[in-house]
Amino acid sequence: MSVQAAAGRRATSDSDVQEIAGTARTVAVLGIKTEAQVVCAVKLWLLAVHGERGGSRAAPRSAGHAHASQAAQPAFYVPQYLQQAGVEVVPLPVFYPDATHILSKPVLRKVSELQQPVDVLVMFR
Repeated sequence: MSVQAAAGRRATSDSDVQEIAGTARTVAVLGIKTEAQVVCAVKLWLLAVHGERGGSRAAPRSAGHAHASQAAQPAFYVPQYLQQAGVEVVPLPVFYPDATHILSKPVLRKVSELQQPVDVLVMFR
């Protein structure tokens, strides 16, 4: 299945995803985060792990909380990886109205603002 053949369809198997990923050249990322947001999430995680003093080796408050920053990161590092692999990334952040550029690309605020066709729309929630 080519990207063109996949238009309007969901990938339902690993082979569908692999083929689309191998041929996609332009990816719009709805819910992308900026590097600053990832850094903030990491700082919050460190605070949760090490406590207010920062030097203590206290155990995380809960296993789910300890991985909160890791859960926040894919919305930045996945598009960053795609861009480094030569894919054109179109950033569409949902929050953070002050961000004007992400990954050195101008930010769009709505999917309807896309001026070019995209092969894949990735959504982070």
